[in-house]
Amino acid sequence: SVNRYGSTFMLGSDDTENLVNNVYTNDAPDVVIREINVNEVNGQSILLSKDTESVTLKSGEDYTIQPSGGDKKWHQYDYKIPKNNFEKEGNYTVTVTSVDHFKNKVSNRTANTDGKFERNCPVSFVVDKTEPLVTITGVENNWPYKEASREVKVVCEDTNIDTDSLEIY
Repeated sequence: SVNRYGSTFMLGSDDTENLVNNVYTNDAPDVVIREINVNEVNGQSILLSKDTESVTLKSGEDYTIQPSGGDKKWHQYDYKIPKNNFEKEGNYTVTVTSVDHFKNKVSNRTANTDGKFERNCPVSFVVDKTEPLVTITGVENNWPYKEASREVKVVCEDTNIDTDSLEIY
């Protein structure tokens, strides 16, 4: 059937897609998650996890839902979680859950149980506003060296360092 596993979720804005793809940010944008279903959904909830703590957000207060479609069109719901929910540093995960007309309960992190169909649209990222501590030894600042090579040690310390994207200039 067309709606065999319930809703389909996707990232609802370019800013959200960039955030999820880049993983690290110092200024998170509003997060938008889009849900599409043949039928109307209800019982929506959003769980915001930061590090080891989770809180259920309040509709109309902590996030908004913009419904569209219906009347012989697919139902679409855009969940907008404002950036003020992501002001503090930490590892964030956003989980949107809903129940459709046929009692399919799914979330943007749900995969079906038969293992043949993947429906994941995870929204996880890190807010990191603290610059790393960099220590360089083996050279002096603004000092010319005439050797062909010199041993230099660079140590970069940071709680949320991504060694795969570390660049030294």
